[in-house]
This record gives sequence, C-alpha cells and structure tokens, in this order.
Amino acid sequence: MEVAEVEEVVRKHALKNAVLHDGRADLNAVVRKLLAERPEVKPRLRELIGLVRRVVEEVNRLSLDEQRRVLEERYPEALEAPRRAREGLPPLPRAEGFDLVVTRFAPEPNGYLHLGHAKAAILSHEYARMYGGKFILRFEDTNPRVEKVEYYEAIREDLRELGVKWDEERLVSDDMEEMYRAAREIVARGLGYVCTCPLKLLRARRRRGEECECRSRGVDESLELLDRMLEGAFKEGEAVVRLKTDMRSENLAFRDPVLLRVIDHPHPLKGDRYVVYPTYDFACVVEDHLMKVSHVLRSIEFEARVQVQEAIYAAMGWRPPVAIQFGRLSMEGAPLSKRRIAPLIREGVISGWDDPRLATIRG
Repeated sequence: MEVAEVEEVVRKHALKNAVLHDGRADLNAVVRKLLAERPEVKPRLRELIGLVRRVVEEVNRLSLDEQRRVLEERYPEALEAPRRAREGLPPLPRAEGFDLVVTRFAPEPNGYLHLGHAKAAILSHEYARMYGGKFILRFEDTNPRVEKVEYYEAIREDLRELGVKWDEERLVSDDMEEMYRAAREIVARGLGYVCTCPLKLLRARRRRGEECECRSRGVDESLELLDRMLEGAFKEGEAVVRLKTDMRSENLAFRDPVLLRVIDHPHPLKGDRYVVYPTYDFACVVEDHLMKVSHVLRSIEFEARVQVQEAIYAAMGWRPPVAIQFGRLSMEGAPLSKRRIAPLIREGVISGWDDPRLATIRG
C-alpha cells in the first residue's frame, strides 16, 4: 500500500472522527480505524505514525463546518449510517401504559463493547426512537475493583461508531446516597438485614438453603450496623445488607440476595469517597426507578436476575419496568466474553481489543 493511499484512508477517518467529536479527531481512534480497514500496514505502523499525526493535526485545524464539508465532498461513503429496520420491530409490550417510553443501555466500564452489547444498545435505542421516547446511557460503575477510566470514553466512542445517540448520560456512582437511602428503607421495614457472617459461610449456607442467625436481628440493630458499614467500620467481606426472600428457592440468586457490600478499593472516578457499594441487582432497580425506565431489553443470561429485581421493587413499593429478554449472541470462533479475551491478549495470541479477529466493536 502506497503512502499516498495510507494518507487518504487516514484523512477520511480523521475527518469522520472529528465530525463525531465536535471538531477534534483522536489520534488513537484514527490509528485503530486505519488498522481495521488496512491491517496490512500494521508492520509499518512505527514509520507511518508521523504521517497519521500530521494528518490528524491538519484536520483539527479546520473548523467543524469545514471538516463536515470536506468529508461530504471527498468521502461521502463515510457518512452512511448503519442500516436499521426500525419499522420492522415488533411493538413493545404494554408501551401504552407509560406516559413516555424510556429505555437504557447500561454497560459496566470494565472492558470494550462487543457485538452482544451492540445488539442490546441498538435495540434499546431504536425502540426509544420508534416511540418518540428517551434513550439513556448509564454506566454501571459500582464494582471499582474491575473498572477503569479508559473504558468510559471507549464505550461512548464505540456507541457513536454504531450511530447510537443517547438523550441522557448517567453514572450509578453519582447516586450512591440514593442507594443508601433505599437500603435503609428496606431494613427499617423489616424486609432486610445486615449480615455479618464470613463470606465463605454465607455462600455455603446459601447453597444449602439455610438461614443464618443474622436474619433474626432486630430492625434497630441492623440499622446501627448499616451506619457502621457506611462509616467504614467493616472491612471487605465482614458485613453486607441482604434482602429477606426465600432461602429454599430453587433460584440460588434469590436466596436472601445481597444489596450492599464493602469494597476496599478506590473507584476510578470517585477515589476513596465510598467504601460501600450496591450489587448489580440493587443498583439496577434503584436507577431504573429514578430514571423512570419503562422497558429493559437485555440478553437471556439476565433471566435469573428478574426474580431478584422484582422482589426489590416489591419491597420498595415501586412499579417495575417491562423486562424483555432476548437470545444471547454468539459467534463461532470469535469469543465475546471478556474473561476469554483478556488471557488471549496477555499471552500475545491477539494484539489487543481492536484485533480484527475479535467480535468487539473496535475489532
């Protein structure tokens, strides 16, 4: 591939990236697009990086209007949005029962998006547009041990590449006080309790379907222990808030599920401000209620969580959204699980999350 051809590809992607990001193209994003379109130049990347940087700087010196004009004139194919069949989507169940259809895409910032995420994001986005409703991007960032700052912007960038535009962006970590308030209300009603069993014992009793002594604690004692948790008196694994459900349920996730737990690790955005974090199910319920979400579209792997979340809604006296589960996407020869992809990167089998052999968005 000649240098002039490389420059044309780089200029196209730099202009498109700049138009998508208010006039500022990102060097790393342009490099990824170059390698995705022309993987044969990867061995020459070191010698070509100066050219890429120069073109990106030239593009960034243009006004946003000028960037858009050049892109339309020279690279109209780059403006083509992904084809979607919004008209062919089946109606949402019980949509008429809500004042406004509100959907959300709620990724955890612990890795890059793959095509399974894209399915959930696009469906949620398209249904919101179909009903003239609202689409929310929500970062489920309440497990600081596995989350990183870089993934927040990477997720935004990947969604923009898919043509997904959100009406509102939320961070669950901004609503920690709301989580604490809801948990306190559940405990105060006698519907939850603070469990101080060692984590290993808690899990063993859950497997056996046995209640622990903590379940019989009085409301006042549990509220006092909750205050101590929030003050940092307990280390990780020493205390959790649990919802009283059915310890004999066939659904193991439904056996007195945990609502709040201590995590002794700095948050990528909040630092050491918090030590107590909500679990996925509890955070989902509180956030969906706060944002008035009407419909939740997600893959079938979350089906076991529905019963847990419905119990939390019932404990709070809130109306749950309509939950729609769809088949989980899988691709032969292309792993989608972050747990399977990360070791391949560490071992050098693939070059990174943008390797074209992966089913990640940037791949």
